[in-house]
Amino acid sequence: MHDHFSRRILDFLYSMPHITREQRGREWAARRLTDGTLFLVPDDEDMQQQGVLLVEWGGNPQAHSQVNGEDIAGLEIAEGVRRWIETGEFQDYKAEFAHLAQHFTVKTGGSISCGFDPEQEQWRELGRLIRKVGEKAALMALSRAL
Repeated sequence: MHDHFSRRILDFLYSMPHITREQRGREWAARRLTDGTLFLVPDDEDMQQQGVLLVEWGGNPQAHSQVNGEDIAGLEIAEGVRRWIETGEFQDYKAEFAHLAQHFTVKTGGSISCGFDPEQEQWRELGRLIRKVGEKAALMALSRAL
């Protein structure tokens, strides 16, 4: 098996506190414990080299899409840092996010945007909206808008 970008991203996701490894056939996947969403490496080698991940939203194989792995990693790192802050393991959100983003670059060769401030009102509102209407509905609305 080749060490493609998608696999390195998935391997990094395993280090997040809300993600676990799960065997799926002969391959390993990453499952988000909060909602069952499953992240998989695609079979297509070109997609793997581009860092694409396959996602089964809520663990439902019928609700699937292809996503940029760096984008997903940024969201999952943000959630991981938030959880570590809640447990008292981390104190400074921005510093820890920046540290993990740099660690992601070292481990995967990819990069994550640190260009958002989770304390800004629009991000809090987006989080409230997603919790209110559900992740699937919010993602559908965002994909239509783009």
